Amino acid sequence: MKLNRKAAALAAVLVAGAGSAMATDQDINLTATVAGFCRIGGSLTPTADTVNLDSLVTAGFITATQTDRTYAVICNKATDISLESQNGAMTTASASALNFENVINYTASTSGFATISAGSTATTATASGPESLGSTTRATPGSANIVVSITPIGNTDPLVEGVYQDTLRLSITPQ
Repeated sequence: MKLNRKAAALAAVLVAGAGSAMATDQDINLTATVAGFCRIGGSLTPTADTVNLDSLVTAGFITATQTDRTYAVICNKATDISLESQNGAMTTASASALNFENVINYTASTSGFATISAGSTATTATASGPESLGSTTRATPGSANIVVSITPIGNTDPLVEGVYQDTLRLSITPQ
């Protein structure tokens, strides 16, 4: 009798479960679009940095000594990296004179996040636009420091008095 009660209870549970509900599934697809980006120093629009080369100038002559600047870079996709002299060289408003120079030529390169060799020199004081000092591509996303190295070219004639300036632009652009 005990066995019959257990069998009857089990049968009741099975019958109740079979007829009480029908299961169904709903798939919910989740999507998100992430745009490509690069940041220098944690910013999409970093502030300008200044490299003062006064300590390299003695009695009108500049010493060819490398100066480095390091910036943290993060890019979430492949990137194009370039260096451009916006003036073509470090120039001054002071006019040139016989046996004097009014341009400081320099090379620039990068290492770390991406490498651009110091193959071109900013030497075009009369450039009508930016002068490329080199470019490269990084094929993968990444996060690393990039070191920008600037080396003035020693002049053969003394420099005329004046403030010399150029803007060296490091561009890191997602592809």
